[in-house]
Amino acid sequence: MAHDREILHEVWNGKIPVCFTLASEEVESLEQPESVFLMVPRLSYFPLVTDRLQRYFTKYVGQDRIEELWLEFDGQPLKWHYPVGVLYDLYANSDLLPWNITVHFLGFPEEELLHYNSKDTLGVPFYVCCQGS
Repeated sequence: MAHDREILHEVWNGKIPVCFTLASEEVESLEQPESVFLMVPRLSYFPLVTDRLQRYFTKYVGQDRIEELWLEFDGQPLKWHYPVGVLYDLYANSDLLPWNITVHFLGFPEEELLHYNSKDTLGVPFYVCCQGS
């Protein structure tokens, strides 16, 4: 039974090291922004960290060009409504850490992603439960 508890603890508290980098073709400033490194809970969702990414990266993209933030890994747009751990298991090679994700503000892939309006989209109980993650 103690072994099961240990496994449950590891699953519940599991985090993935993620490196977020602004798409180079979207950078308008003279300097290339540094990447943002975060430990993201596997049971969380990307919209719970994208506010931080948006605040940091928007100063490097022309304000008149900013559309909607979306994430991509290896050419694959990442569905924000899937848990981070599920996306990682689907697309990433677990041997390569941190997980390198590209942040975009332009060219939202309408055919592949749902639009994300606000944290209210995730649902109040979920947001309250996981905002400290």
